[in-house]
Amino acid sequence: MRYVLFCREKIPDPDDLRKIANAPGVKILAHSVPHVLLVEASQEAVDKLRSDLKKWSISEEVVYSLPSDPFRKTRLEKKREKDPA
Repeated sequence: MRYVLFCREKIPDPDDLRKIANAPGVKILAHSVPHVLLVEASQEAVDKLRSDLKKWSISEEVVYSLPSDPFRKTRLEKKREKDPA
């Protein structure tokens, strides 16, 4: 499963980052924001991290799709209405 780890401090403790990077069963997938990590891990590995990392919140990754709007037309659709070929 994929999880988002969010450090409640602006700059995470380097020891915490080492713990995460070296944790068995944890693979860091993204780390573009200094205090947020996207990881792939087992539930057991995440449970262990939760007990070790008190300044971090850990939650399952959530992906949202764009809402569909039946009244919204794309530019291409509008152009086709104006200039039917």
